[in-house]
Order: sequence, then structure tokens, then C-alpha cells
Amino acid sequence: MDINALSTLANQLYNLVKPVLANEVTGKIAGDFSAATKGSLLELWGKIKPWFIIDEKENDELKKVKEKPEDPIYVNGFTSKLLTFLHENPEMRQEIEALLKKMEESHDLKHLFEQVSGKTFQKPTRNFKEKIGAASFEMVFVEGGRFQMGSEENDSEKPIHEVTVSDFYLGKYQVTVGEYLNFCEATNSNWPEWLEQGSNYHIETGSDSYYKEKGYLKNGSETLPIIGVNWQNCIAYCEWLTQQTGKKYRLPSEAEWEYAARGGQLSCGYIYAGSDNLDEVAWYSSNSDGKPHPVGLKKPNELGLYDLSGNVWEWCQDWYGAYPSSPQTNPMGPNSGSFRVYRGGSWYDLAVYCRVAYRDDVNPVWRFPNLGFRLVFVPQFGG
Repeated sequence: MDINALSTLANQLYNLVKPVLANEVTGKIAGDFSAATKGSLLELWGKIKPWFIIDEKENDELKKVKEKPEDPIYVNGFTSKLLTFLHENPEMRQEIEALLKKMEESHDLKHLFEQVSGKTFQKPTRNFKEKIGAASFEMVFVEGGRFQMGSEENDSEKPIHEVTVSDFYLGKYQVTVGEYLNFCEATNSNWPEWLEQGSNYHIETGSDSYYKEKGYLKNGSETLPIIGVNWQNCIAYCEWLTQQTGKKYRLPSEAEWEYAARGGQLSCGYIYAGSDNLDEVAWYSSNSDGKPHPVGLKKPNELGLYDLSGNVWEWCQDWYGAYPSSPQTNPMGPNSGSFRVYRGGSWYDLAVYCRVAYRDDVNPVWRFPNLGFRLVFVPQFGG
């Protein structure tokens, strides 16, 4: 969780526990709440209060805010200390978030918060930005859930079956040229075929200028999606990122990809990722002018993810195989195979290939000028 999200959470927690602070002063929780709501507020405060106790005594931030709960200086001191605790104690933060979720389900947290504070409740975002050298990228939190995967459109998309996925983070955009070449230059390896020495497609020395005609340059095309990389190149990039950051990055599973493309728990049931009107959300054969475009120029989907339909196809982690008919939880595809899954359609393709349910497969060593990838990060508990 980034610092802005932590700050939002800290301020919202203060507003929620403010009635309980009054209870410690007057012996009565301020406000007309049900017994269940009072119990939840006390439970929430029970998780937070120990952070403000030193040698069995209340610290200055707690003492002052109890004396003057509306004083902005004292409130700021309290929430600043709370923000620090949230940042340094991710496991406890997860417990607090779980309690807030339970409160939301049983007591309508939004109404409770507005009743207590007179302010509008907003769920804190858990998106984050990663910076590696000169390159950076954004990861979007995708809350897990259950969905119907597949469609009746093609045999390869049958049968429609129930899939449950856990929380994960997905790249806000497709991996860009700038991000990927940062890795190539650091390792002098896994160059895309348009920069690989000896390749006919090399933009400076090769005999085929196809990639150059599509706008691909070593300097000047940083915001275009990376293309001309095979599945193994993508895995090498993920492993390098893992070494650089300490976070385990990988390609999305096919189920994670489709769940996110459909909009996760915010899904509106669109045909394409974010709309039934493909022109709103995707570069494809009818509007791309025959080339890829910089990431993020079209409308995002319900989760704030860009280009899941169109621009370039995206490699997935899975081997390709027929769908099962039984319910699945966090499926990762067959244990072995000859071809890997890729999803999403591209600048070169017709609209039908950009549907969220459409799937295809290809030899993992092949490289194409309309095939790239995006990242997934699945944190471990407390991470």
C-alpha cells in the first residue's frame, strides 16, 4: 500500500475510533449505535490502542487527542503516528482491513463512517508503483472473487465453469519498451528480436524493417508495449524483477487474466475489457492504422486496467489445455503441454479476437510483432 493510501486509511480509522476515545473519557461511546456496532468499534480500537501504550502508559499523541479530539494539530499527531504503525506492521494492518471488511458487510461501514465523521467514506486504494532504475510501472490491486469463466462462442471457450481466484495485483498497463529494455541493458540478454544481434528484424542492421516501420526504436519508443519477445523472455524479465524488488513477479494465469479483463468484482458483463464498444477501449484492426500505440490511451476497464482488449496480445503463465467442467480455485492450467496461452487480441486483429473470453495458444519460443505481456504480483501474508 502506498503512502497516500496509508494516510487515507489512518485518517478514516481515527474518525471511526473517535467515539471510543470519548468512551474512555466519559465512560460512554459518543453516538447512537447498535450493540453490534459498538462491539465492532471497541474491537477496532482494541487492535489500535496497544500501539499508543508505552510502559503501560498512554503516549503523548493519545493523551492530547483524547483531551481535544477536534484539534487539527493533535489529530495530525495521532494520525501520523498511526500511519507509521500501519506501514511498519503489515500483518496487523491486514487484520484491521479484515475487520473493516466485516464491519462493512454487517453494519454498513459507509453509513457508519459518515454518521461518525460527517465525511464521505472512500475505500483506500492498495495500488502501488514500482521503480527500477530509470523505469517505473504501476500495479493495480484486484480483489479476488468468483466468476463464470469461458463462453459459448467457441469450442475452445467451453464449458463455462465456475472459477475462484484470490487477491492479486496486475500491471495497470502492458509492459512497455522502456521497462523491458531497462532489463535488457542491465543483463545484456533477452533482447527483443528487433534489437537482437544477428536478427533479420534488427532495426539498425537487419534486412527487414518491419518493426522500425511500426515505430519501434531503441530510443524514442519507450511508451509503446514491448513486442517481439517470447514466453521465455517474459519469464526471464519476471525473475529479474523479483531479484531487484524482493517481490515475486510472474505472468498472470489465464484465470487471473480473464477475471481482471471482465472487471473482477466490479464487472459490468461487457464483451470486451471495459465496454461493449470496442473502439472505446482497444486498438484493433479497424482503428489502429496498422500499428501498436502507446499504452493507456484508451478507456480503462472497471478496475482501472488499460489495453486488456487490443493493442498487443498478452502471454499467460499457463500451458494451453481444454477447460474443466468442475469448479476451480486458482487454476494454473495443465501441468505440461506444447503451447502457452495468450489473450486479449491486438492492433492487427478483428474485434472477435478482442473478447474477454477469447483464448489462443502458441509455441512459447515464437515471437511476434503483436504479442507482449503484463505482470502479476501475488503477495504472501504480511508482504
